Amino acid sequence: MTLSLKSLKVVCMARRDKRREVGIEVARAKLGDLVDRARLAGEVTILTRNGTPAAAIVPLSRLDEKGDS
Repeated sequence: MTLSLKSLKVVCMARRDKRREVGIEVARAKLGDLVDRARLAGEVTILTRNGTPAAAIVPLSRLDEKGDS
């Protein structure tokens, strides 16, 4: 399963109100909470390294909708 930054931007733009950016160090400490937010609230979290997007936590349902799984 792969998710490109381009497809992530499309997902985030569709639900901008449920998108957040978090530094990787902060995400490490709050991983369980970020996963719960994705799973329960449909929130997309962009993980950043030195302010640059590096990865994302997205609800599995979003991947299924796009046919990426």
